[in-house]
Amino acid sequence: MKRFDIEEKREDGMPVLAFKGRLDASAYDTAKERLDGIAEDERLILDFGELSYISSSGLRLLVTRQKKQKDMRIIGVNPIVMEIFHVTGMTGVLKTEPAFEEVSVEGLPVLGMGASCEVYRMDDERVLKLYLAEIPLALIRQEKEYAQTAFLSGVRTAVSYQIVTCGGRYGTIFELMHAKTLAELMDNDPDQLPAYAAQAGQLLSEIHHTSFQEGALPRISAHYHDMADRMGDYLTPEEIARLHRFIDSIPERDTFVHGDFHPKNIMNSDEGLMLIDMADASMGNPVFDLGASYMSFVQIPKTMGEGAREMMGLDPALLPGAWEVILDTYFKDRTKEVRAKAAVMAGILSSLKRTLIVPNLTMFPAALREQIIAGAREEFFPVMEGFAEEFKELL
Repeated sequence: MKRFDIEEKREDGMPVLAFKGRLDASAYDTAKERLDGIAEDERLILDFGELSYISSSGLRLLVTRQKKQKDMRIIGVNPIVMEIFHVTGMTGVLKTEPAFEEVSVEGLPVLGMGASCEVYRMDDERVLKLYLAEIPLALIRQEKEYAQTAFLSGVRTAVSYQIVTCGGRYGTIFELMHAKTLAELMDNDPDQLPAYAAQAGQLLSEIHHTSFQEGALPRISAHYHDMADRMGDYLTPEEIARLHRFIDSIPERDTFVHGDFHPKNIMNSDEGLMLIDMADASMGNPVFDLGASYMSFVQIPKTMGEGAREMMGLDPALLPGAWEVILDTYFKDRTKEVRAKAAVMAGILSSLKRTLIVPNLTMFPAALREQIIAGAREEFFPVMEGFAEEFKELL
């Protein structure tokens, strides 16, 4: 049996080296050779889940490599190796993450369900977001990083402080004191819906006044271009080219964009409203958020019927009224005519997103996907060309 070995794989294009056994002086050359084989401009993950010991020579190798690597983090560190890191002061030098704690959701109340996860209330202070088994760890870490970046810039978002496992799935734990989703609050007390929706509109306005340096978050326009490139099974090359031109016609901004702003992704805690689900967090023109929200508040209730309750977490009949309040609050300093124009603009941008997500709707009947594409050709494509000029005061 080997005293030391390394297995290499890739997750979402990122190299992952799994260290096994003892990383001591006798294993130094092997480890260095494998690390030297990784390009320094890549993000590197070292999985220490099966590493039982590390010596001072191994620590020096890691420190040296971290100085060269664009980004390097060490995951799955067991208590013995983590104690070595603590004693030697390496936790302040290396990016380390302890082995994941296994948790159970048995008996826990469900706060919500989405396309990629379920959200459970663990206790009065903690919420668990449990991802589907097919969601890779790299994307979960990415969401965690986006949330931290947004939080440090002043965006009111819950920051995950721990990644856990549950029956072969990954999850993240958030600290949210006595929190409930805005969907739950609206559904339980419809009379208070205008007040809740006004708070949501204020939150949306607030995050859209938060700016980021280039590179802090991905560009929302790049995400939309990527989605357009995946439309080959549904649209002609010319139609796809028109989508790209339309996306390019929307001016760039350095504004925070949540990407999926709706009542199930807003928590009301002791600290006020907070955003969750930062998987689509980005920077760019905030009108993309208005379009995505219009889809959630107006188009989904209209097209999904009662199925919208499961998707959105509340009586779908409440959503259009909530959207009107959100939009009025968001544009409270603009004229009534401008607010009406903004509603039309949001509807058009909603059609853009609704078209681009068709390849992801494989769980729905093909007839629905065909209906969306037919609707895009009939209603969306004809208004694309003059969009930027017509709505320039809002872009």
